Amino acid sequence: MEGDSNHTEPVDFSSELFRAVVGRAGGIERILRAVLAGAQEIVFVKDVDGRYILVNPAFARLLGRPTTQIIGKTDSELFPTEAEALQNDDRRVLSAGKPVHTMDRITLAGEERIFLTTKIPIQDESGSEIAICGLAAELTGEVRAREQLTHLNRVLHALRKVNQLTTREKDKNRLLQGVCDDLAETRGYRGVWIALFDNDGSLTSFFHSGLGKAATTVQGMLKSGRFMECARRARERPGVVLIEDPASECGDCPLLREAPEHRKLVARLEYDGKLYGLIAAEIPREYAAVKEEQDLFSELVEDVGFGLYRLEAEAARRESEERFRSIVENSHAGIMMIDANYRIVYINEAITRVFGWERSEVIGHDFREFLDEESRELVTERYRQRQAGEDVPARYEFNVLGKDGSKRRVEIASSVIRDAAGEVRTIAQLLDITARKRMEERLRAIYSLTRQLALSTDPEEIADGAVKTARKVLGMRDCSLYLIDREKEALVLAAHSLAVDPKYHEFPLASDRGIMAAVAQTGVAVYLPDVSRDPRYIPVREENRSELCVPLKVGKRTIGVLNVESTERDAFGPEDQELLESLADGVAVALEGARLYRELEQEHARLRQTLDGIIAALTATIELRDPYTAGHQLRVAELATAIGEEMGLCSDKIEAIRYAGLVHDIGKLAVPAEILAKPSELTAAEYAIIKSHPEQAYDILKEIDFPWPVADIVLQHHERLDGSGYPQGLKGDEIRLESRIIAVADVVEAMSSHRPYRPARGIDAALGEIRKNKGKLYDPDVVDACLAVFEKGFAFSQ
Repeated sequence: MEGDSNHTEPVDFSSELFRAVVGRAGGIERILRAVLAGAQEIVFVKDVDGRYILVNPAFARLLGRPTTQIIGKTDSELFPTEAEALQNDDRRVLSAGKPVHTMDRITLAGEERIFLTTKIPIQDESGSEIAICGLAAELTGEVRAREQLTHLNRVLHALRKVNQLTTREKDKNRLLQGVCDDLAETRGYRGVWIALFDNDGSLTSFFHSGLGKAATTVQGMLKSGRFMECARRARERPGVVLIEDPASECGDCPLLREAPEHRKLVARLEYDGKLYGLIAAEIPREYAAVKEEQDLFSELVEDVGFGLYRLEAEAARRESEERFRSIVENSHAGIMMIDANYRIVYINEAITRVFGWERSEVIGHDFREFLDEESRELVTERYRQRQAGEDVPARYEFNVLGKDGSKRRVEIASSVIRDAAGEVRTIAQLLDITARKRMEERLRAIYSLTRQLALSTDPEEIADGAVKTARKVLGMRDCSLYLIDREKEALVLAAHSLAVDPKYHEFPLASDRGIMAAVAQTGVAVYLPDVSRDPRYIPVREENRSELCVPLKVGKRTIGVLNVESTERDAFGPEDQELLESLADGVAVALEGARLYRELEQEHARLRQTLDGIIAALTATIELRDPYTAGHQLRVAELATAIGEEMGLCSDKIEAIRYAGLVHDIGKLAVPAEILAKPSELTAAEYAIIKSHPEQAYDILKEIDFPWPVADIVLQHHERLDGSGYPQGLKGDEIRLESRIIAVADVVEAMSSHRPYRPARGIDAALGEIRKNKGKLYDPDVVDACLAVFEKGFAFSQ
């Protein structure tokens, strides 16, 4: 639907009030921005080349993309399907120089959306069109509702009036022949003919009155495609064609000899854009040029065109009605009609399957009689809201009661209409979702259990949990899980719900017998509704009659199978297979996680073993040069580890402290042995060499790929809180916590142990030192933890 407007009321910007607001806003642009931002309708501006140069947020929200991805684009890029029509509208606006109104249908995300659009030309000071401003309001909901309401009214009306006769002619041949006879008899037309054509332009029917023998000639010419001049002109354009001088204008007409003085009126028979054929009449010369006569002929032509359309539409309606009835009656979804008093006035066959009642037991009854108490209240309230025109969900769920008293879960989608008598009706579609809900509940249970299994690192626990889940949640009594052993090239039993004979604990993968081997090889599930019909079946239990086996897969790799069997034939359906495959997927992920965890633990153990070997080698090297340093490192590591545990550090950080403690003085390898063993006081130069050992240690350790920052920890273990330490003079939190812990342990062990240049001072003196300098040299939390360790009875093991 579209139209043009010749008048656009100009916007008055001259009022003092408006100009004052513009001034306070800092210009009209800010007001325009606010209007565009707040507008619910779509606003856009395009240049004369069709590029979008301005769009408001509503436009961006519609397309689901930022405005930066719209600006500069054309309709061909944004709306490729509808671009040509939209661009034609733009050209009309620019050429006409006035607003154009259109009803646009746009497909967005696979859904047709309907908009009432007004496009207005924007002109420069000279009056030239430089752009187009568009305003669009979405009417999708309103139009859809109207279309649906119209469609349902027609359908319901047709159902009630199906066997009634109309007062107008229903036979096309009688209708058209009657038109010819009536014109010839009552209007005084000498001859009248009507020709109908198919889509290819070939003659299909010919009706006439008053033509005499010439009728055969006229029909023959039209059938052969030789059109008289009057017919040719009428085919080329709409409206009535008047042949005022047949002798000169239509010399090939076979009717000319019979009445050369008559004039001709010819027109196309068409309706709603469809051409059905032509109608022609010979009229007396004195009436030919009379406007009223031509108008009468034009009205008659329109009536005949509408009559043809009506007959065609009636035939299509009957066909559509039969098709609709067939669809409704054979639909898998239940369809029913309810009146304003909740009485059921129509149900299709599918409803009887949902309720378990016959039609005669349902029609005329209150719909709420077939609901449980909770659902009755819900439906009553929703029905009331819908009748009142309030907003209610398009779909919702409730329970219906079967004839046997069982409950079934249904989903309803309904709409309110009014029939021809104005009475309120509700058309409802009911889907039985009982099986779906049960499936969802079982899938949720499987998901919950497989999540729990995924937390386990024990393959046996996971396998056992899988068969228990199959039995508990899926109701599969006989279930077993086999895993592929690549060394044995066999499937090995990992878990089972029923005892399995030992001879069936393994199945060779290469065997051509056994459904489980086939599934393991192909990675594709197999279902045997009757095991006796498949020679591959191995009877683990003689009483079993059907088997379902699904693969355990990680990506494309099959790691095992999950197998269920039943004593009943064809015991498993598609739903069972879907559930079992869901369980198998979760179990496979859990088993793979357990395998990776086990490999990670093994790799971790190998790494620790390697690190321990490196540390042992370094310690042994130190011990050869300085037995005091070697023992000192072991004891510092021991105390530092205890302090870390007392502070509640994580195991990974404690490991870092232990390893750093074991090698914290490794830099003394670069210190001459005579300095390390010197029994007297060191000189300043010798002490400077000693102080370099953290940096020497760092240079050694940084080349080793520890999983912790061991080199950095060792480098800082002689730093002090007040910045008086070495080698970097770090303060407070600039020093790593691990280094602060080793610093305290280092002082306590050194003071309490014998050295070549002094006797041991004892634990009490050592603890007194850290207590005295707590918060100055040493971390207060570390000191407190160290004191607590000794209060709890800590003692060096060496």
